[in-house]
Order: sequence, then structure tokens, then C-alpha cells
Amino acid sequence: MPFLLRQMGAAAPERVDGLQSAVPDITRDPSLILQLAHQVLGMSATFYARLDAHHMTLVQTYRDPSHHAAPMVTDGAVVPLSDTYCQFVYRSAQPLVVTEAHVTAPFDTLATTRDLGIGSYVGVPLIGKDGTVLGTLCGLDEESVAITAEQVATLQLLGQALVAGMEHQALLDELERQRATALLALRDALTGLPNRRAFDSALEAGIARAAIDHQPIALLFMDIDHFKQVNDTYGHEVGDVALRFVTARLARALRGDDQLFRFGGEELVALLPNVTPTAALATAQRLRRALRHTRTTTDHALDGRPLHLPQDLALTVSIGVAVYPTDAASSIELLRRADAAMYHAKHTGRDRCCAAHKVALDAHLPNTETYTVGAAAQSTITNGLVAALGAHDPTTGEHSDRMTDLTERLMNGLGGTTEMTRLAGEAARLHDIGKIGVAATILTKNAPLTGEEWQIVQRHPSIGERILQECGGALALIAQVVGAHHERWDGTGYPLGLRGEAIPLAARVIAVVDAFDAMTSDRPYRRAMSLAEAVAELQNGAGTQFDPAVVAMFLDEVATTDDTLPQAA
Repeated sequence: MPFLLRQMGAAAPERVDGLQSAVPDITRDPSLILQLAHQVLGMSATFYARLDAHHMTLVQTYRDPSHHAAPMVTDGAVVPLSDTYCQFVYRSAQPLVVTEAHVTAPFDTLATTRDLGIGSYVGVPLIGKDGTVLGTLCGLDEESVAITAEQVATLQLLGQALVAGMEHQALLDELERQRATALLALRDALTGLPNRRAFDSALEAGIARAAIDHQPIALLFMDIDHFKQVNDTYGHEVGDVALRFVTARLARALRGDDQLFRFGGEELVALLPNVTPTAALATAQRLRRALRHTRTTTDHALDGRPLHLPQDLALTVSIGVAVYPTDAASSIELLRRADAAMYHAKHTGRDRCCAAHKVALDAHLPNTETYTVGAAAQSTITNGLVAALGAHDPTTGEHSDRMTDLTERLMNGLGGTTEMTRLAGEAARLHDIGKIGVAATILTKNAPLTGEEWQIVQRHPSIGERILQECGGALALIAQVVGAHHERWDGTGYPLGLRGEAIPLAARVIAVVDAFDAMTSDRPYRRAMSLAEAVAELQNGAGTQFDPAVVAMFLDEVATTDDTLPQAA
């Protein structure tokens, strides 16, 4: 019977008629590789396919246009591997030559032999770096074609070039996937804006660039007014649309070099490079007015989706403006100054802009002369919050009550005014109010917290700050103190990593009193320390966790009422 069936395992030569030097130039062009394979083999069709244990997928094919009877292989076709010649290449990881396919068992029984009218076949495995057979590079002809060992070796060389291109493309695809994933992690899904993580990076880079170039950079801190009422009145779905609307209006009112970020919740921030304080304030006013323009059917979100809001829904923003280096010498201070200016704008009427240099940023507590709330009303709100916290976690509520008196004594000793001392006491009483947002099972756990549980607990200062901001009046003034009571003197605290005197004095006082009360109280997972042990811990933490001056005052104050403790040095 006139046929030649060979399985060939000869290694490809290092050089075949100068082709080796051309391989690096063709690795990214599969169509050229297939044409070269056609020229080497003299067969009417060539193709390469991806293989797995069950299927063959024809990725790309080449048919000699002069051979009208060439087998009709089609790009993208997927067939069972068991119906193909390539199954033998896949299983053996060796080249295969079938000279007379239509009369050679078992190839004469394969569906592809009959359906495509194949007279001869040659295929070499495409082997990846890990030794896995990725696919095959093949030649087909309607006639019987004799294939030499040199031709097979050359086809193997072309296969190596094809694998190099495939692996290069796979690497590019993986890099693109990683890039897309990284970008997704830096972007807010709802608004499409860069998120807080992206802002932190951009702010640090912007400050560094501004310092090198001796150019200013402005930070605009924006908060959508009465946004909680929008959600409560119209529902969160409308609230989401409102947030996208505000985002789109503000983004389109900025310059090309300006950057807008979603800071969190209904808060947005913008970085404006190379602007004077006057120009930054003018930009803020332009953004504020942009929201007042009549809404039309042409309003679209940043992703192009149309935006539809209730006609009676009015949206405004309060904006604080701070400029480096005029208002602050660091990124943390710039953010704090812009934030304080924004709250000044909110508490003086909302829908307005305020420059940081017009807001006195007292190290103890914000100035309270302008913002007052009836004592009875404030007491009612405070008592309600404390009762809610006590119902959620009785231990936390009792802990907060014990702290109030000592905090006021320390603030008074450190020179605080009567009003500052009173507000510091209120802050101490409410410092843990954010634990309402932490599951009781975590708060009362009788074992050390897991890493994930600890991350949840660390959110409570920010939650508490938000709750008090929403209460308004004098309680909004102590929100910043509550939000900062777990910051550390050396800058390693949370949530903002404030350092030294950038932390409000009242928060530094509460940090010391809080730690002392926690150490000297029984907890589910440990017994209370002795007073002497707690004092030693405070002394050890002075200058790292705690303000040394506050620790010294605390020990002096405690020593006047408890002679079992050592006097402060």
C-alpha cells in the first residue's frame, strides 16, 4: 500500500537556510509564519490551532489562492479533538506526518479526513516554556505530498517563533489585565471618579511637584449639602443619580489640568495645580454656581448615561479652599485646612465657599462663638446618642461616662477656656459613638480580635465623626475631635495619620484618658491593670503614642487625687 506514516522526533536545527535569523522578526506576525510554512511545505493550506484535552480551536489559517480544491479550514472553528489529526500530536508532543491520509488507518476514519477531503497532513506541537503542548502548527493538502525531515525541522522552527509570539502576547494580555485591575482599584464604581486611594497618591505627588517647581497647588474640599435628606426623601437610587449629576457638573467645570476625586460618601475633592489663592477661590465659586444651572435633558454622567432627577430637587455644595504653601506646609495639614474651611462654609449657611485663611484653626477646638445650639436641645441629642451607644454596648457607654470629668479637668489644666473645656467633655462622652457601627459580637468578643475584625473596629472614629457632623450645631464642632481620638503623637495612628500638634488638643487629651480607663478596667479577654502598671504604660507611650505634655498633666492631676500613684517627673 503506497503510503508513508512517520512520527518524527528530530530536534530542530539551530539554522536552516538562514531562517533562524529571521525568526525574531516574525514572532508577532502569525499570518507571515503561515505563509512561510506554506512555502516550506508546498501544501495548499496551513493553520495553527490551540489545543486542550477535548477541543481544537483553529486560530488562524492560510489557503493558497491558486489551489481551489484546498481543504476548507476556517478561522475560529472549534471541533472535538478526537476528530482531528492534531490529537496524536497533542498526546505524543511529537511531529506527525501522514502522506496518504485517505487510505491510512486510523486517519481514514476521522471525520475531518472525509469532510475536508484531506490527502496529506503534517503537524508539529507548539510547546510552551513549561513543557505544555499549547497547540499545533500544521499543513494540509488535498493530494498526497511527501514531506522530508528537513521540512519538518523547519516547520518546528517556525512553530518556535509562533510560540514566542503567543507567549509574548499572553504576557501583554496579563500586563493589560493587571493594569486594568489596578486602575479599577483606584476608581470609584458609582461616579467613575478616581477614589480616595488615588487622591492620597495624587496629593502627595502634587505637593512634591509643587515644592520642586516652587508653584502653588490648591485643594478644594466639597460636601453636597443636605445629602442625607436626599436619600431619606427620594431614596438611595435617586441619591446615587444625584451624586453622579454633581460629579459630572463639577468635572466639566474644571480646567484640563485639574483633578476631581470622590473622597468618600458625598464628599468630593479637587486638586488645582499652579493657581493663586484668589484664582482657587474663584474656581470654587464657579463650581458652586455650576450646580445652579438649569437641569436639561442634555445632562449626562461621566460615563455618558443620561441623568434624570426630580424637578423639585435642588442640589448645592459647600466648598473649603486651601492652598499650598500659603495655608499649609504639608499634605496632611492642607487637607485638614480645606476640611475645616468646608465645615465653616456649611455652618455659616451652606451653598458657599470659604478660604482656609479666613478660618481660625485653633489647636484646642474650633471657635464656637458663631455656632450655637440651645443647651436643652444639645443635651437631648447627646443623651439620645449616649443611650443608643449604651444599648448597643453597655461597657462602652459606661467607659465614656467615666471619661468626661477627667477630660474636663485636664483641658482646664492645659489652659482651655470654659467653652472649650465643656466641649472637650462632650467629645469624651461621645468619643466612642462610632462603635454603633461595629457589630456587638466584635465589641464583646472574649478573645483577641482577628486582623479583619480589627480593621472594622478602626472605622469607628470616622463613623463617629460622620454621626456628629450630621447632628449639626455644637456637636458638629466636636466631630473632628472624635474623629482624631485614635491618632498618635508620632503619626502612626488612624484614620488620617495626623502627627503632633496637627491633632486637636482635645483629641490628644481623650487619647490619654481613654487609654488609662481601658487599662484600668476589666475587659472580656483580660483583667484590669493596676494603677501603677497603667501609669508606667502611659509614661512609656509619652512622645510616641501620646502627647508628652498631656501625659505629664494627666499624672499630675491623678496624683492629686490618688497618692498611691507616682508623681509626674
